[in-house]
Amino acid sequence: MPGNKKLIIDTDGVADDVRAISLALQSPNVQASPVLAITTVRGVINVDQVVTNISRTLRANKAKVRCLVPIYKGAFEPLVAVTGSEVDESFFFGKDGIGDKPNDFPAVTADDRENYDKTMPASLALTKLLKQHNDVTLVCLVFLCGRVISYWVYVGVTHSIKSLILLTFDRSLSICQEAVFLGPLTNIALALKLDKEFASLPKEVYIMGGNLYGIGNMRSEHTSEFNFGNDPEAAYIVLSKMQCPVTLIPWEAFYFESEKPHQEIDFHAHLSLGTPLANYFSTVTSLGRAVLQKNNRQFAFCDEIAVAAAIDDQTVIKESKQLRASVELAGYHTRGQVACDWTEQLFNNEDLEHKIDRRRKPIRFVVSYNVRIVNRMITDAVQNLS
Repeated sequence: MPGNKKLIIDTDGVADDVRAISLALQSPNVQASPVLAITTVRGVINVDQVVTNISRTLRANKAKVRCLVPIYKGAFEPLVAVTGSEVDESFFFGKDGIGDKPNDFPAVTADDRENYDKTMPASLALTKLLKQHNDVTLVCLVFLCGRVISYWVYVGVTHSIKSLILLTFDRSLSICQEAVFLGPLTNIALALKLDKEFASLPKEVYIMGGNLYGIGNMRSEHTSEFNFGNDPEAAYIVLSKMQCPVTLIPWEAFYFESEKPHQEIDFHAHLSLGTPLANYFSTVTSLGRAVLQKNNRQFAFCDEIAVAAAIDDQTVIKESKQLRASVELAGYHTRGQVACDWTEQLFNNEDLEHKIDRRRKPIRFVVSYNVRIVNRMITDAVQNLS
C-alpha cells in the first residue's frame, strides 16, 4: 500500500529523470517535504550539467514553495574510466540532456550550475541520512515512507559521495526511506566502499538500469543497458553487496512498451495539457520523441517506473521474477550486461542443489508494470501545477 513518502534521488539528470523527479515532487503520497535531497552522477551528460538540469527542474515544479531540496554533486566519471568508451547520446537527449532549449520555461539561470551543496560529496551524505532514519528504502532515486511530519531539510551545498552516506544517518524520525537510482551506480558503489554499514541501511532499493533478456541500448554490437554499461564495476558492486531487498527495473520495461501504438496507450497525451509542467516535459523529451517516431515508437516511461513503483509498489508492478544476478565485466560484446542465474528456476530441488550458487541474494526483476496506472500518475503530476 502507498504511504506518505520522503525521498532521496540519485540521478544523471536527463529527460526521463526530469519526469521521474517531478512525479516524486508532485505525488500525493509524499510528505510536505517530499524530497530530502537529490544526488547527481555523470551519465549521459557531465555532472555539472546534471546539477544545472536538476536546479531547473526544481524551479519547474515550484519546489521552493514546498520545501528546500539540497543538491549534492557526485561522481564525475565511472570507477574505471576507459578512454574511448564514452557513448554520445546527444542525438536523443541533446547536448544538455533535456532538449537543448535553455530559454524555454523555466529558462536556465546563471545560478543553476552552482546550486549544489559544496560541503560534502553525495555518497557520504546518503549514508548519513540512512543512519538517521528508521525503516529506509533506497531507489536509485531515493524514497522514505512513514508518518506525515513537519520536517524541512536543508543541508547546504555538498559533494555527492559523502552526502549519500550522511543522508542515511538520522534514525530519530519514524520514516521509511526508499532509494531510487536513475543513473549509473557510481555514487552508490562509492558509498558501499566508504561505509561497510551502507549495504544494510536502506529498507529497500529500486534501480532503473540493467537488463533481463540481454537487450542493450549502447551500441549495435553491445548487449548492455546504458546505466550499467556506463559503469559496469559500480553495478557489479551494488548488485553483489547490497543486503536489503533490491528491485530492478530493466531496460526491457521501456523497450517492449514503446512498441505499443498510441491507440493502445498514448505516452505523449500529457504533453499537450498546456500546464507549465506539461510544457517543460514537452521541451525535455522533444528530441527523443522525434528520434523514436522515425521507428514508430513512443517515448515510453523508463525512470518514471522506478519512482512510481517506489511510491505504490503493489499497484504499479504487475509481474516480477526473483533471480540471483551479477554483471559481466570482461566481455567485449557483453561488458555491463546483467547475467541472471536461471538454473534455480529449472533445478530448484535438493537433488540438484549443487547446480545453484546461493551466495548472492536474489534480486526482484520487474517483468511488466501497470502502464495505465503510471500514465495516470504522470498526468496527475502535470495537472497538479495547473
